[in-house]
Amino acid sequence: MRKYLLLFFLLFNYTFLFSQQEIKTPLVYLQCKKIDDKSSDELLNCFKINFKKDFYKMIGTELRSRNIMTNYHMKAIFLLVFDINGVISISEFEGSEDTKDILEKSLIRLNERIFIGRHKIIPAKDNNGNFVEMKVKIPFQYMFVRS
Repeated sequence: MRKYLLLFFLLFNYTFLFSQQEIKTPLVYLQCKKIDDKSSDELLNCFKINFKKDFYKMIGTELRSRNIMTNYHMKAIFLLVFDINGVISISEFEGSEDTKDILEKSLIRLNERIFIGRHKIIPAKDNNGNFVEMKVKIPFQYMFVRS
């Protein structure tokens, strides 16, 4: 019987880049929607956990769709943009073209799920209560090891 070691590293050192706007309410996942009961730090932490989990799933789905079942390693640094509609896109990317393609397809899958309501992201709001675009710089590493 073969044993599989599935090792995922998704390192999110979130560096939020704002264009000199103050954010009153950060990005919020639907699962974390009780805004009044939680501080911004709690909402941000909840967002990170849920986003990372869902992004893992989409990457795994994309790798399976490509029949990548052996050792695989991806490493990149990219800038994610969360627009005022909750849509996620990659703005800047440092890494291989293959990794970029896998990550972009994974984000397309995640955006589809956001649109059909399985996952929902409430955009960040400024002090006036208006939705604002948010950019997140992410160092990323993902490893699939089969032994």
